[in-house]
Amino acid sequence: MTALKNRIDFTAVTVVKNANPNGDPLNRGLPRVDETGHGFITDVAYKRKIRNALQDLGAHIYVQAKERTDDNYPDLLSRLKGDPDINKIFQEKDHTKQDYKERMVRAICAKFFDVRAFGAVIALKAGSGNKSANDSIGIRGPVTIQMGTSLGTIYPNDVQITKSVISDIKMKGHQDTMGHKPIVNFGVYVTNGSILPNLAEQTGFSQEDAQLFQKALLNMFVNDASAARPDGSMNLIKLVWTEHQSANGRYPKYEIDDTVHVVYPQGARQVSEVSVQVDPLPGFEKETDDAAVLQVVKERMDD
Repeated sequence: MTALKNRIDFTAVTVVKNANPNGDPLNRGLPRVDETGHGFITDVAYKRKIRNALQDLGAHIYVQAKERTDDNYPDLLSRLKGDPDINKIFQEKDHTKQDYKERMVRAICAKFFDVRAFGAVIALKAGSGNKSANDSIGIRGPVTIQMGTSLGTIYPNDVQITKSVISDIKMKGHQDTMGHKPIVNFGVYVTNGSILPNLAEQTGFSQEDAQLFQKALLNMFVNDASAARPDGSMNLIKLVWTEHQSANGRYPKYEIDDTVHVVYPQGARQVSEVSVQVDPLPGFEKETDDAAVLQVVKERMDD
């Protein structure tokens, strides 16, 4: 594996059409909207989709969705103990040894892609005979993702629906039941993120991991369809991937993010009406065509 030595910034632009991109369970499942009327998608929602995509790409994932479990482990602790290297450390009698947590972190990060990428709080319930009854390990990951925010105000459409089916024979005469399906008719959401080499060194996140993560970003809406998000209703139209030639980067994060400009007419309803322009900063150049979904921007070595 090649060590990740240079900072990477990325911006993902997503178009939502007749879908609920991220419902709020505390607000009747309505699409999330902030106090200004702009819609948002939580970083946790993005990470769930990325984890799912990484699973499809063959990566080992620690935090798996229940309906997508691929190892038959019923919980996180069982998943940890299922790995021989992790379980060997876990079974040690003395969890207070100076290097215990360091060895545990190395073993967990080596096994699980999402932990060495996003980090995690690993809850360890010590077994009988261990000197620490309960313990937890905090791991900081190099990959950070901001909440995605819509470029315009969002007006959730709460569509009324009915179901014509008898759920229980005892409910005779109550066949039709009213319900609702909240959607966003049309919206453009932008999220930004970074991969930091100093934290990558701590978890073992490599250059090859960064390339696999990029691929997962490009495929995060593949196999993600549901009743709330029908296939084709959420589309990643641009992923801007900016590679620096130093650990801290040549420009502040906000200047990198501000190079991405999204344009679409008022009243737009089609994905094809949305365009994205990228203005590379001095010292950077585009490596891919503007029409491509993946837009790679790299800092020139000679500047």
